[in-house]
Amino acid sequence: MYYCNNLYRQVTVLPADDVREIVKATMVPKKTFEEYREYVEEELKQLKRRVRQLEKEKQQQTEKRGEASDSNYNGFTLEQLYALVKCTDSPYTTAKIAMTTIFDHEDLKTKSISGKNPSQGGQKRPALNLEYVQVVKGIMKEKHPGISNTDTTNRMQAVLKAARLNRL
Repeated sequence: MYYCNNLYRQVTVLPADDVREIVKATMVPKKTFEEYREYVEEELKQLKRRVRQLEKEKQQQTEKRGEASDSNYNGFTLEQLYALVKCTDSPYTTAKIAMTTIFDHEDLKTKSISGKNPSQGGQKRPALNLEYVQVVKGIMKEKHPGISNTDTTNRMQAVLKAARLNRL
């Protein structure tokens, strides 16, 4: 009872004419069947245009991917590399398979991802082939969509460290 009284006190009573004006202003006019049909047809045309645009973009992406797949990554095409990591669950395993497939074992032992000076004062190593590094990162991003750039680099660095310690 107390709550009802509180709510009742907060209600402002409007004159009937004001209520009618508010209702008229917010009402959507009724459409005839023809107007509604025209509206639906216009929406359908817009959706068809959008579908054609998306199909065109998808075709361009597949063509671009097809051009990239013609590239040779240590004897493997891009599709073959994707097939190799198809059944992996962890980002580290994906990086390990992709990197050991693309790079020679000697490169993994003696090179770094970026070629920059190490933060802990070790010797500077030459960089791996940047194109191949980007391919590995792309494979990891596609296989594990939520992974960040930092995580992909960290997993790749872990693979390089394992190679240097002869754990691969």
